[in-house]
Amino acid sequence: MDLPIPQPVTMAQVSTFNPSIIPGYIGGGLWLTNEYWFVFSDGIVCSFRSSVNWFAEQDIDDLARYCGKDNMTTNEVVDLARLSFKKLDYKLLPTLLDGPPSHMEGPFDVKKLGHIPYCRVTWSSPKATTREEEYEHGYTIRFDVDMQQKQVVGMFMVGKRFWRPEPKIDVTPLLESDFKKQNSGKMFIRSNAPPPQPISNTPLQKK
Repeated sequence: MDLPIPQPVTMAQVSTFNPSIIPGYIGGGLWLTNEYWFVFSDGIVCSFRSSVNWFAEQDIDDLARYCGKDNMTTNEVVDLARLSFKKLDYKLLPTLLDGPPSHMEGPFDVKKLGHIPYCRVTWSSPKATTREEEYEHGYTIRFDVDMQQKQVVGMFMVGKRFWRPEPKIDVTPLLESDFKKQNSGKMFIRSNAPPPQPISNTPLQKK
């Protein structure tokens, strides 16, 4: 999606990784040093956001940095979202975003701040009549767009139709329990430690 991130991503770009706590499940959250955040689940990157995203901001003391002007129309926001989804290469699902969005938010005029050129556009599946139908066919696709920079700053997708096979992992991790078993009873000894000094029975003399 033309994100400002050098590729391929290297270990030096990784700030934090939180793996899923579910045994045997491949997933988790990845934070990069440029404060971009990604979530991997069900074989896909199902969510991401930039650190500069009005819809994800929680610091109420730094909202002024989002003020600016619109350099694109809401129709262009919709077109950018559709193009971004197309770049994700879901070849069997090209028509999900053909219709009008289910919901749009922004841009905003905020009292005491000014104009906030951010827009969120969402497509959702029609309301299901059964839980089975919702599970099999329900979906939500959402894009957050910085209208001043003309940049996608957030994405969220949920729905079984997006799932892909989990990647094959060729490394078997060492569990904490096995690590403790391997190292139980072992004592760490410094090979370069100085020899022990003999203990003297002579009382210390005051100077």
